[in-house]
Amino acid sequence: MRDEGDEDIKLREMYLSARNTDVRFRFWGKVAKYLAVVLSIYIIMDGLKPILVPGAENEIKALSYLVSAIPIGSYLGYILFLFVSLLYFKERTGKKRAIKEKARLQKLLEHNEPNRTSSNLTETGDTPKGD
Repeated sequence: MRDEGDEDIKLREMYLSARNTDVRFRFWGKVAKYLAVVLSIYIIMDGLKPILVPGAENEIKALSYLVSAIPIGSYLGYILFLFVSLLYFKERTGKKRAIKEKARLQKLLEHNEPNRTSSNLTETGDTPKGD
C-alpha cells in the first residue's frame, strides 16, 4: 500500500525537473540568439574594416557610395510601421484575453440570476457578426 504523500512528492519532483529543463532550454536559446546577433555585427564590421580604415581617397569614396546606395529613409518607415503594427496587435490580443477571462467570470456570476442581462457581445468583447 503506497502513501499518497510519496506519490505527490514524486509528481512534484517530476514537474520541477521538467520545468527546470524548460528554463534551461529557454536560457540557452536566448544566449544563442544574442551570440548570433553579436557575431553578425562583428562579421559586418570586419567586412567594412578595409573601407573604414583611414587611407586613400578611393576608400572614402567607396564608403560614400555604400552609404548613398542604402535608402535608409524608406526602410526606416517600413520598419517603424511593422514595429508599431506588432505592438498594436500584441496589445489588442492582451485586451481580448483579459475581456474573455472577465466574460467567463461574469457568466459564472450571472449563472443563477435570471434578472441580469448581458450586452450580447462575444467572449472577446466584439460585436456579434450578425449585427
